[in-house]
Amino acid sequence: MKPPDICIVGGRGKMGSCFAKKFRDIGCSVEIVDIHDSNSEFARKIASAKIVIVSVPIRTTNEVLKSILLHISQDALLTDFTSIKVEPMNIMHKHTGEVMGGHPLFGPSVSLKGQSMIVCNQGQGELSTWYINALKSLGLEVHTMTAKEHDAHMGVIQCMTHLSNLSLVYTLKKLDVDLKKTLEITSPVYKLRLFTAARMLAQSAELYTDIQMNNMMGNEVVAEYEKSVHELHVAITNTDTEAFQKIFNETKSFCKDFADVSMHMTNKFIEVL
Repeated sequence: MKPPDICIVGGRGKMGSCFAKKFRDIGCSVEIVDIHDSNSEFARKIASAKIVIVSVPIRTTNEVLKSILLHISQDALLTDFTSIKVEPMNIMHKHTGEVMGGHPLFGPSVSLKGQSMIVCNQGQGELSTWYINALKSLGLEVHTMTAKEHDAHMGVIQCMTHLSNLSLVYTLKKLDVDLKKTLEITSPVYKLRLFTAARMLAQSAELYTDIQMNNMMGNEVVAEYEKSVHELHVAITNTDTEAFQKIFNETKSFCKDFADVSMHMTNKFIEVL
């Protein structure tokens, strides 16, 4: 089919502008909506688009979606780039046309080739099919799941990981650790860990706050993480070698195949360092 007209709400943000360029490169006409548009401009651009993509902060997504529903064409596809899926998609499903949740699992500063993107409620309509094929043509690996499955996975991939990274560097701050000196003398594996943890601190506090506070399925994961840290801490405090090694070996058995792959992959990263 002919490349459809696309409207990206929040299209001047980093992720929105990244995709606006990519869609223009494959022949789409792309309109941008942002906070500077008047109500009439907002309505006109939404109504004229065949695909409307929402790329705004999590904390404003639901209200923006409600505004879009007032103007979107009944035969348009409504989709988004939000890191939380259940609640936004409950609102999106009030649209009478095609609906598909979306979540790019990467930042706008990296190449799209080989990166993963999750889509939820993959539709079978003409626009949905075109959109999926377009994402793949941009080099993305598209994974399909339900909104609930998405939020459950992100509870682990995002909420627990971000908490772990932030608590690591927060502890270093409280200990007043000399990061420059630490990087000079540290092992390559710890250097990788520190770089990964600090990477999120080069980004928006609002983004990570919204992910942590709005994914209700992340609360259970974070609580379990806290219990695990406490269990290990008790073993160390009590000099309980047997308990510590039991946890270590059970965990080693759980990820035995992945551990070998990880050793191989991290060796490659270490060579770069």
